[in-house]
Amino acid sequence: MKFTPVSLFVALMALAGVANAETAEGPIANFNARATVDVPQDTARADLYAEASASTVAAATEEVNRALKEGLTLARDVHGVTAKTGSFRSFPTYDQKQKVTGYRVHGDLSVESHDFDAFSQVLTRLSSGLLVSNVAYSLSEQEAATAASKAMTQASANFKAQASLVAKSLGYSSYDIKEISVNSDSGFVPRPVMAMARMSEATRTAAQVEPGTTSVTVTVNGSVRLK
Repeated sequence: MKFTPVSLFVALMALAGVANAETAEGPIANFNARATVDVPQDTARADLYAEASASTVAAATEEVNRALKEGLTLARDVHGVTAKTGSFRSFPTYDQKQKVTGYRVHGDLSVESHDFDAFSQVLTRLSSGLLVSNVAYSLSEQEAATAASKAMTQASANFKAQASLVAKSLGYSSYDIKEISVNSDSGFVPRPVMAMARMSEATRTAAQVEPGTTSVTVTVNGSVRLK
């Protein structure tokens, strides 16, 4: 393509205008903002187990199965509680001469509920025939999603407020968002409790249920161009 003196001048002026527009753009600022929402834990879960020893695996298994079956029946009789069996293990027992003297069988059962009164009632009932290995409290998916939405709104507002502050502090009137990424963290750590021994009907008292809170944090990372 052949340029005349006039067309070449026009082209150079256009390029100069583009260059000036690019250099007129403000700097890019990178930062993050976060927000945390504390939510009461709404789910309780207990892991229980039954163990039995006998001269044969079959005899020990029968005893454990009976205890777990009774536990399932007791748990499922309480409205709002879900129960299911878990792992099942057997292993031999030995005397001092390493001779097999019998077998020990272990079976697990777990219960879960959003109703803490019902959960306490079930835990109390089950303590007569099963041992509690762990109790943990957590946040349901629905409550976690609700909390994350609230934290997202707050974190986004914090990000925009920081962007405006940075722009004004550096002598700019506004900004354009260039990139955004969002991270969420529930921060949940199960809180185990001490194992509970079997209790007789006469000495049994209501199991204490003490849930805590879960912190849901949302972090907004991004970059803005000041203008």
